[in-house]
Amino acid sequence: MRHLFSALALVSLLALPGCQEGCIDEAPAPACYSGKVVGAACMDGVLIEMDSNYPIGKAHGQHTNLVAGVNLLQQSKPELKIDGQVVEVGQTIYFTYTEGPNMSNAFCPQNTVPLPIPHLTLSNVSTVGCGQTKPD
Repeated sequence: MRHLFSALALVSLLALPGCQEGCIDEAPAPACYSGKVVGAACMDGVLIEMDSNYPIGKAHGQHTNLVAGVNLLQQSKPELKIDGQVVEVGQTIYFTYTEGPNMSNAFCPQNTVPLPIPHLTLSNVSTVGCGQTKPD
């Protein structure tokens, strides 16, 4: 009886629908993205104009491919700190990301709303390129 249940479980797993022939796997996401820091907003975090080869942002204002990195740490102008990396407006940064909440967790005294752009949680933030290390 025990063998019958095992055999039935195996047959049911094999019968699950799936890709048969000619299936195309989705293209994997790039391991690293890049964009230029264009500012920061209290409800959004650091604002990044993505490089044109990474169309993950949305148009807003004068920008065509804008995203927000919500894990911006305490803002100390003109420097911004995200994922342990200090960045400045105008600097190109490289990073990986996951979908983030719709706004930053910062306390914002202004009466504002989050921008209508993708909000991401950035990780592996670097100013020297993907997979590279800073020279000593």
